Amino acid sequence: MTLDDWRNIATIAGVLVALVVYVTNSVQYRKQRTIDNSLRFITVHQRLFQNPFLDHNWLAIEKGGFKRDRANKQMEAEFAQLLGEIEYLAILQKAGVLSRTMNIYMFGWWAQRLQPLLTPDERNNVYWELAVGYLDEMKSAADDFYKLSKQERTRFHENKHFS
Repeated sequence: MTLDDWRNIATIAGVLVALVVYVTNSVQYRKQRTIDNSLRFITVHQRLFQNPFLDHNWLAIEKGGFKRDRANKQMEAEFAQLLGEIEYLAILQKAGVLSRTMNIYMFGWWAQRLQPLLTPDERNNVYWELAVGYLDEMKSAADDFYKLSKQERTRFHENKHFS
């Protein structure tokens, strides 16, 4: 064998090693991205549910007897803070950081209960458009999710929500 033959063999071997390294790194990167997105999702939702409005009112909301007291300044401030957290979720979902399908599952029930609490002022405020639109979208999607059969929900949960 000539020197050119050895050079060609070395080139092919180098390309094969590079290809194996690339594929291995791509698989590992995807796994790590899935883990990072899962952790980010959990952190964001924990942050959301530490909100004082939900903390103080979740039981009444869950029982269906909650009435928003517009004269209660503390409650209104807490609700505004909650809208800020919801807006944060909306931005992360639009950026592709959080999965829409997982948000439907994890936040849909709350969206069904919080969306009707919005006032016309909040709906018409240009600075709440993202939060209001997100609540509308999540409520509608949660309504559809609720109508799924158990088999359809099982398929829904088999999706790759974080990749």
